[in-house]
Amino acid sequence: VGKERAMRCGHLCFHLGGGHDSPESRLEYTVTLIKETGDELWTTSVAGHALLVTGLKGQSLMWNRANATSPISVDDQIIQVNGCERTVDMLRVMEKSNRLVVRMRRPKLLLNVDLCFLRSYEVTIIKQPACHWGVYFTYDIEGGFIVAKDIYHDGLVADWNKQNPHSPIAIGDLVEKANEVEGNALEVLNELRDSVGPVRIKLRRPCRDFSVVD
Repeated sequence: VGKERAMRCGHLCFHLGGGHDSPESRLEYTVTLIKETGDELWTTSVAGHALLVTGLKGQSLMWNRANATSPISVDDQIIQVNGCERTVDMLRVMEKSNRLVVRMRRPKLLLNVDLCFLRSYEVTIIKQPACHWGVYFTYDIEGGFIVAKDIYHDGLVADWNKQNPHSPIAIGDLVEKANEVEGNALEVLNELRDSVGPVRIKLRRPCRDFSVVD
């Protein structure tokens, strides 16, 4: 989100340590998976013209351990596999091919959707005084939540993702609460920045039923 547009929409940008490149929303991403016969990738269901990831297994977990800044998450959509875009063709290619180049898309949050309708999860991360989160956030002043817009290679969130490939923090996830602080985006950011020791974070993830895809 550009700064001018962000200001007009009531959003501001803020980063908590990490890289120096200009971050941008990465709702689409590509993964390359190498599998042997019988290897498991994930569980999926058909969602319109795409496949919806409903569970992570085998090769997708290996991908998450090695690619902590762009992990595969439940509710992500598979929109292309080795150039094929029809669901029946994607399923066939995933079954037959050993090398898969997969185009993925994350759900995008709909405006004015109550947070209680979004899937929630919690993590506890130990933060030492010299450590940083390695995340670029935007925050919604009126909504009281912050959104992870980019994840850097060096930071606590990337470390969490490497160690917890089943439940990674992903781009597009909303941070609703940090320790006991919630309801005010700036106060949540300050709590993330200033806390030392175990930090309990409640997040919510846009899902297919309450999201749109660009």
